[in-house]
This record gives sequence, C-alpha cells and structure tokens, in this order.
Amino acid sequence: MIKKNPLRTMLDWVEKIFFVIQAVCLYASIATVVVTVLARELFKISIVWGYEIACWFVIILLFLGMAGNLHHRRNLSVTFVFDIINPVAQKFLQVLHFLVEVVVICMMAVGFQTWITKVGGGKLPASGFTNIQYYGIIGVGILFSVLELICEIVDLVVKKEPDKALEASVGEEETI
Repeated sequence: MIKKNPLRTMLDWVEKIFFVIQAVCLYASIATVVVTVLARELFKISIVWGYEIACWFVIILLFLGMAGNLHHRRNLSVTFVFDIINPVAQKFLQVLHFLVEVVVICMMAVGFQTWITKVGGGKLPASGFTNIQYYGIIGVGILFSVLELICEIVDLVVKKEPDKALEASVGEEETI
C-alpha cells in the first residue's frame, strides 16, 4: 500500500493558489461592476467591456471553486438524512455520490471539448478576448476536478495513519 498520496500533496498546494485567485476575482468582479455603473450613472460614460470582464472574473471564481469544493469534499448533501442511516447505506450513498460526480464532470468535459472545437476561434466583441482566453478557465476547472476524483481513488489505497490528536484526546478522557 502507498503510505502517502503524492497527488493529494500537489492538489493541496494548487488549492491554496486557487483560493488566492478566487479572492482576487471576487473583488475584481465587484470593482468592475461598481466602476461600470458609476461611470454610466454619474459621468454618462459607457464602458462597453465592463459586463464581459465582470462575468469573466465570475467564471474563474466558479470553475476554480468547483475543483476547490471537491478538494475539501464540500458538496451539497442532505446531512440530516445521511447521518441517521446505517453505515452500509452511507457507504452506498458515498459510492453513488462519487459516480454522479464522475458522470457530471465527464459530461462537462465532453460538452466543453465540443464547444471549443465549434466556437473556440471566435472573439468577444467588447473585450476582444478570444473564446479560448475567456472560457478556457472552464477547462482548467474541469481538469482539476478530474484530478480530485482520481486523487479520491488513490486515497482509497493509501495506508491510513492513526490520528495523533484523536489518540491523545482519547487517552486523556480515559485518565480522567
């Protein structure tokens, strides 16, 4: 068995970088909208690229966030149902959840690849970005989501180290 998942170590590092990028994109999107609205309402100046740029920041935020959510296993779930069912049913639901993730990400990847081959060469009118520059981050998010799913599979064969903090707290409770 593998003692440590090297892919997990790399994805931990990448996720920290993604977090910073997401924070910058969040504030940049808000700033772009504020500047665009103020310029239009106060100075009667139309910034035609404002909407495209604000949307671009949100696309980056969402698709890097998709990989981040998989990394932290923070997906939508109905925990009150999951917590009260027996462990066998929980395992079944975890496997089902994983399979749904695989299917959805595969559908996204096929759809993105099809879209890029048909429309990828075009340009956005206001900002001048090519479609690949503008929407390419979707492919990056899908790629890192696939890596997260592969990492989950590798985690199944990684030897689990006993949690030292948990052992220490259990030892303290026994002595009290």
